[in-house]
Amino acid sequence: MDKNDIPINVFLDLSKAFDTIDHNILQNKLAYYGLNGSALHLFKSYLQNRKQFTEIEQINSDILPITIGVPQGSVLGPLLFIIYINDFSQASQLFNFVMYADDTTLSTSLNCLRETTLDNKSTETIINEELCKINEWLNINKLLLNKSKTKYMVFHMPNKRIQALTLKIDDAYIERVDELIF
Repeated sequence: MDKNDIPINVFLDLSKAFDTIDHNILQNKLAYYGLNGSALHLFKSYLQNRKQFTEIEQINSDILPITIGVPQGSVLGPLLFIIYINDFSQASQLFNFVMYADDTTLSTSLNCLRETTLDNKSTETIINEELCKINEWLNINKLLLNKSKTKYMVFHMPNKRIQALTLKIDDAYIERVDELIF
């Protein structure tokens, strides 16, 4: 802002991120990052052959295999999630990604976006195209974006008027907020 720049952040909200990790995709990523042999087998055995059931008023459901997700509250759960989303930042060349566990903030500036336009595309069009790429990465990796909880914020001096942007992912509009409480 000191340089007359106008920062914009998009705050992504993933739905049940740890619960939706696809085991096959995770195992492929582990292998890609160099795990092989007994180390890869150890992680595969950690994820496979897990089962679950539900009990309500002493009535049990069928026992079913767990084929997605990492164990909640485990030591390895956060590590496996970080490995799973490690390549997420490659989904966009225009946004900087700030990731902490399943929280992701996309950062750029409106001036930076204007400088990178080769075509006569509007800033709004460029951002929406990048959000489409990000959503595509999430879909390929079977992660679900909670579009109603995804928000964006434009930072500017109070006396400066900023044109409203219509940002959306698929057909869901992203709400502009002035503050965000986690």
